[in-house]
Amino acid sequence: MEKVNIERIIERIKDLPTLPDVVMKVNQLANDPKTSATDIAKIITTDQSLSMKILKLVNSAFFGFPGEIKSISHAITILGFKTIQNIALTISVFDMFGKSKSLGNFDRKEFWKHSIGCAVCGRLVATKLHYEDADLAFTGGLLHDIGKIILDQYLHNEFVKVLEELTKKPAFIYDVEKEVLGFNHSNLGEQLASNWKLPKPLIDVIGHHHKPMAHPQDDKLTYIVHMADVICRAKKIGANGDSRQPKLGKEIVEELGFSLLDLELILRQVNSEMNKAIDFLKLTSAASREQSTSS
Repeated sequence: MEKVNIERIIERIKDLPTLPDVVMKVNQLANDPKTSATDIAKIITTDQSLSMKILKLVNSAFFGFPGEIKSISHAITILGFKTIQNIALTISVFDMFGKSKSLGNFDRKEFWKHSIGCAVCGRLVATKLHYEDADLAFTGGLLHDIGKIILDQYLHNEFVKVLEELTKKPAFIYDVEKEVLGFNHSNLGEQLASNWKLPKPLIDVIGHHHKPMAHPQDDKLTYIVHMADVICRAKKIGANGDSRQPKLGKEIVEELGFSLLDLELILRQVNSEMNKAIDFLKLTSAASREQSTSS
């Protein structure tokens, strides 16, 4: 079976949708210690559509605040720079890819369900570990497999060959992608994330979440999202292209300092958090559809 030339893929990546300028500026400002809530609010409010979507999400049951948040400045004060940055990124990704329908055997609805499950689980694990940015763990879980969407949308015929091979043998999708294409969705997603100038911990998550121990220099976030992915696959939350169940390595559990009791608690919490997370997914998807209809 003919391999796809990786250089041609990189060229196609350049033609992919880019993050809106507003989101790129927010990413830059959020990492500057001199940035104020007013600075972030001024940038976001230049994009009325993005502002409305952010306010809709922060006032949803997913965040569960008792009073209404009426302005971007108020949202930043309540939630912080990083959370608003992650929400803006999430909305932008759904604007680009969330409303695209499945073209064949790859079920986009189940893909996003798995992704939101990993997001929820990642945030739970991060919170349990007192990781510095639990919302970044949510975003990492949501975007960890973004390379699969790129394959399905921009290299559909080649991706269909991968899916066909998976019907013939039990294997992990990333291994079959490597056999058929010469690279896998993690490689592709990592390049896209780098082009988008996402925070390095997110780039590492997207590129290395399947085999984090092979990249010990990565931020702990990669281990967190790997654990979330394994848990969600074990609980069959959504689908991601193959039916293999990866094992949660002892070294990962030890690296994160998790106990069996901690894992049991996370498993119970994932169930209770998923309903709110599905609502978050529906709201984000609906906001993207509304923009598409009005534009």
